[in-house]
Amino acid sequence: MKQHITKTQLDRLSEKGKKKLMTWLDGQRTRGVISENGWIYSKDFPLLSIGQMIEFVRENDKKHLWSWYFFDGPHAATKDVCDILWEAVKEVLEK
Repeated sequence: MKQHITKTQLDRLSEKGKKKLMTWLDGQRTRGVISENGWIYSKDFPLLSIGQMIEFVRENDKKHLWSWYFFDGPHAATKDVCDILWEAVKEVLEK
């Protein structure tokens, strides 16, 4: 099972989404490849883990739309949990 998003997934995030992600990350991140708090980085952005994405959607998706991706989304039964969560994170960031 995949544990982190890929650099390619992160690169597909719009500039607007990257700014929102950076705002959320402000104060939570340190620079480096792997920091002591478990963040893994691709340049200045972390390659979010499953746990970090759950934390993000719980804090930022007040309508709990992320649950749709798991139970009703078009590929809910066939996609990796990490990829399903990334879709939910992107949905929140791109609003």
